[in-house]
Amino acid sequence: METANGKLRERPYVLVKTEELAFPICIYRLGPDRYSALLMECTHRSCELHAGSAFLVCPCHGSEFTRLGEVQNPPAEQNLHAFTITYDEQTLYIHL
Repeated sequence: METANGKLRERPYVLVKTEELAFPICIYRLGPDRYSALLMECTHRSCELHAGSAFLVCPCHGSEFTRLGEVQNPPAEQNLHAFTITYDEQTLYIHL
């Protein structure tokens, strides 16, 4: 959450970069106890995706993916690589 004029509001997504992976991971909160963690590598030609509040889009050829990583618009034909997430009261854990 971030503060805007003293009020809390949720971010639509968070990007995480690790040394182990060539591409960032986009984390979406899908509900109170539901998250998705997606590798931001297009399955069409391996371009780095751009994150939006409702979808991820490939700047190279226009493929679009849902917040669950499912192909929404070709030319990509395969869904994005998704990571398992577990969490406790304060921390999300992305299982690489």
